[in-house]
Amino acid sequence: MTIARRGSHRLSIDGHELRWWVRRSGLRGCPDCDSLSVVIAAASRKGCAVQVHIPEPYGPDRPITPAFVARIARRALASGWEPGVGSGPFTMPWGSLGDILADHAQSSASSGKADRAV
Repeated sequence: MTIARRGSHRLSIDGHELRWWVRRSGLRGCPDCDSLSVVIAAASRKGCAVQVHIPEPYGPDRPITPAFVARIARRALASGWEPGVGSGPFTMPWGSLGDILADHAQSSASSGKADRAV
């Protein structure tokens, strides 16, 4: 899975140089057609990438911050993801992200602001 550099953000996690970006499609605010995903890949933009679907993106504003993406990247690395190796998307068990996504939804709802929203 190769990604374009334009629109991506740099991230360094545990010695791995990564790039990440947000994919959004559909109509914002539409419960049946709004889709939001975070994609993380090696900085070389080659090899398999982690793609995480964010449930209910049509709810209250949910800023995607570098800290949120870093938590996903660390979990993927702990689950066996090797940046720059292989091809296609890296599949993580849904349950392994439940706490990260729940914390994200809760913190977004309570704070109303993010440290560096994208």
